[in-house]
Amino acid sequence: EHFVYKLDINPEKELYYFDAKQQQLLRDKYEVSMSHVLNVMKQSAKKITNIAIKNLELSTSPVEELLDIDHLKAETKEWAASHYLKWREEVPYRVYIYDGKIPYILRFLGQTVKILRQGNAVVHDRIAYANNHSGNLEEALFEVSSRNALSELMLLQLLRYKNEAEAPVSKQPVIEKIIEKVLVQEIVSENEEIIENPRLDKIKDLKNVNAKGLLKMTFEINELTDEMLEQLMKLSKSTRIVVTKNELKK
Repeated sequence: EHFVYKLDINPEKELYYFDAKQQQLLRDKYEVSMSHVLNVMKQSAKKITNIAIKNLELSTSPVEELLDIDHLKAETKEWAASHYLKWREEVPYRVYIYDGKIPYILRFLGQTVKILRQGNAVVHDRIAYANNHSGNLEEALFEVSSRNALSELMLLQLLRYKNEAEAPVSKQPVIEKIIEKVLVQEIVSENEEIIENPRLDKIKDLKNVNAKGLLKMTFEINELTDEMLEQLMKLSKSTRIVVTKNELKK
C-alpha cells in the first residue's frame, strides 16, 4: 500500500516513514490492518508514508508492545489464599489477581493502535500479576519465573505451603501410617544437624556461607506439573517416593 500526501515546505518535520517491515509486523503478528493504522494516525494528525524520499531524512518510530501497568494496578486485588499469605512473609514479592489474560498496549508513533491480551502472568516491580482464570496460579507464575528474579525456588516454597494447606484432614492419618512403615530415622554424623522445615531466608543464609548440605523437600506428586517434575529431577541428587500400595496395583 502507498500513502500519498502533499508536501509542504518542511516535510521532514511532519512526515513519518512507515516501512514495509513495520507494516508486515502489524498485519501478520498483531492482525492490525493498514486502514486502521491510517485512521489512528489521521485522528492524531500524524502523516505517514512508505515511500523513501530522496535527500530527506524522515523520522520513524518502532512498533512497541508495552505492559498496560496503569490498568493492571487499577483492576487487580492482592491474592488472599492462606498458603500465599504465609509465603509472602518470606519473600519480597506480592501476587495480585487480574480477571483475564494480561493486558498490553500496542503503540506506533506514540499512538495506541491495539489493546492486546496475552499470557497468564507477568512480573513488574516485584509484583506478580496473574490471570484468575488460568486454572492454576502457581503454574502460571512458574511460566514467567525464568524471565525475572521471582525464582523457581521461591515458587517451590509457595507450592509446598499450598500442599500443606490443602491436605485433607481425613487422609493425614493414612499418610502418617505409610510413612511410619517405610521411612527410617535419618542418621547424621557428629558434625551435622537436621533443620526441620527451614524458612527460605535460613536456606539462603546457609547458601551464602557456602554451607555443605542436602535440601530435602516433600511434595504431593499430583500437584506437580510434568515440567516442574522434570526440573526437580534434573536438580535432585537422589529421589524417594512414598505411595499407597493399592495405587501400585492399578
